[in-house]
Amino acid sequence: MRIAVSLLALCLLSAAQAQELPWAPGTSSLDAWEQVDHGVEGNWSLSCGVIMQNSQDQGVAGENAWTALIGGHPEWRDVTLRATVKIHGEGEGDTVGLIFGWRDAENHWRLRLERSWTGGEAWRVLEHVVSGEVEEIARLEGMSERDQVELQIDITGNILILTEDQMALWSSLRAHDRPSWAGRVGLLSGGAGFTSFRQIGAATPRFDHLLAMGPWISDIGPTHATVSWGFHQPMLSSAIVSPESPEPEPVEFPSALIEPDPFLYSMEWLDEFRRMAREGEQPRARWEMTFTGLEPGTRYTGVVQLFNLDPATYSPIEDAFSFMTTPAEPSVPFRLGVWGDNRTDVEAHRRVTEALADEEPDIAVNVGDVVTDGRNPHEWREEFFEPARRLLASTPTYIAIGNHERDDDLFYELFPFPGRRNWFAVTYGCLRLIVLDTNQPVRPNSPQHDWLLDEIESEAFQSATWRIAAFHHPPFSEGWDNPDCDGELAVRQHLWPVLRDAGVDILLMGHTHDYERGTLDGVVHVITGGGGAPLDHFVQNWDFFEVYESTYQFCLLDISPERIEFQAKTPDGRVIDEFTLTQESPEALTRSGSDLSAEEGNP
Repeated sequence: MRIAVSLLALCLLSAAQAQELPWAPGTSSLDAWEQVDHGVEGNWSLSCGVIMQNSQDQGVAGENAWTALIGGHPEWRDVTLRATVKIHGEGEGDTVGLIFGWRDAENHWRLRLERSWTGGEAWRVLEHVVSGEVEEIARLEGMSERDQVELQIDITGNILILTEDQMALWSSLRAHDRPSWAGRVGLLSGGAGFTSFRQIGAATPRFDHLLAMGPWISDIGPTHATVSWGFHQPMLSSAIVSPESPEPEPVEFPSALIEPDPFLYSMEWLDEFRRMAREGEQPRARWEMTFTGLEPGTRYTGVVQLFNLDPATYSPIEDAFSFMTTPAEPSVPFRLGVWGDNRTDVEAHRRVTEALADEEPDIAVNVGDVVTDGRNPHEWREEFFEPARRLLASTPTYIAIGNHERDDDLFYELFPFPGRRNWFAVTYGCLRLIVLDTNQPVRPNSPQHDWLLDEIESEAFQSATWRIAAFHHPPFSEGWDNPDCDGELAVRQHLWPVLRDAGVDILLMGHTHDYERGTLDGVVHVITGGGGAPLDHFVQNWDFFEVYESTYQFCLLDISPERIEFQAKTPDGRVIDEFTLTQESPEALTRSGSDLSAEEGNP
């Protein structure tokens, strides 16, 4: 057997070890390494920057014979170790792998690819060596059919993740009675092998949080909720929820629909994991889970779980979430939060969403342009999910897609909204909320226009006390830093008349990076595009707009069957606009000006 291994080790040290980075063993000698032989004499060498081991043992020394090169620092605690392994031949008893948590030859951890001594079988094996005794933690049958296999070991705090070809083999939360995974790292070779290792080094890892995105709640109803989350790499995960109480207890939902993997909480998780491996089902980076059978108008708390080898169960990680299911009765009051155009300035977006989260809305709407370019996955993480983490984990949020999302497939993968996902309608209490996509045609006989006409005739729309439409491009706007842009002409010609004639009460919009509010033909127009994008300034005048301010802000709507109490606020709590709608006075005429900006109205 001939095995070629390309290794990159990335390590995050505590402040005390920060001076050890970057670390590289060198490409001209083996002086940076300590050779350790166990039952066989290793024959390590270096040529042209490639470390090779050629003991040619042929299995004579026994099954626990191995040789290793050990390097790094004994106090390395958080480590990402990655290796690409190329296998030639099928020698019996051959093994190659990575060592971590090294204290000495009698105490360390190792991940091995192993071939049977009797031939015909192969495994991936995780082992813990304690006082010289080898404890097998986990074993999976089979080898990749590819001639190259990428192995990766991630250690972050008390979490261990083992990955093959960017798919998680195992993950574990360290039990309190187990030794730390801290220690040196190394290269392992055994059996009849010829192995080579290259590109060896150490640096800080790319991330310090297990979840790359979320969790976030992307759909809600009286008896269901959809929760999503994403890891930096594919792995096996789950989630569980329970009704909020002073002493919450996990509740099993035998009827829960967990898409797309139909797990039940009563399963033996290790057996299920092995079944997944046999049948070729793979862990993944992004997860979507729909809970059904919930109680209306009930707050639930939940936690994302990670498949854990010790013991063989799913165990909670640090990322919790909560949500309130839709009330069964339309008489129940609730709070709606609104913000939008949060791309670009991450810190401004963080201030806006932190302030909005403090207001504890029951649901939220973003009016679009949540990232600079929706085709770039890292922007979703950096510009949207990370700064809005606390709000998204506690508030079901719908998004009216903006032009900067680029109508990319990634948007539809991340947000399992109802229907087409870019235009849809939901009922929450006494409200019928319509979310539209003004990037798509809205002219008569277009699919969206036809859908909207059907929605307006629906029982859900007709029976709602309040109707609000959210979309990105406003039909009228006083800002935009461009005198040629006073609103979206197609929306003004084709969408606005339909919504006006249907009796919609409020339009929530973005695109212009400011705050604007006015009433036209009995419909309140609100532009709330101050979530973090560069602010626009007043350019032209529409007579019906009453309030204008170029500032970062968000909106709150306290909704009951009798009234809507509206406020627009800056992140520091300053009220820049407020009004009340009642069924007797459907226009925004009742206002309190005590806390309003002295600059309200048209400049």
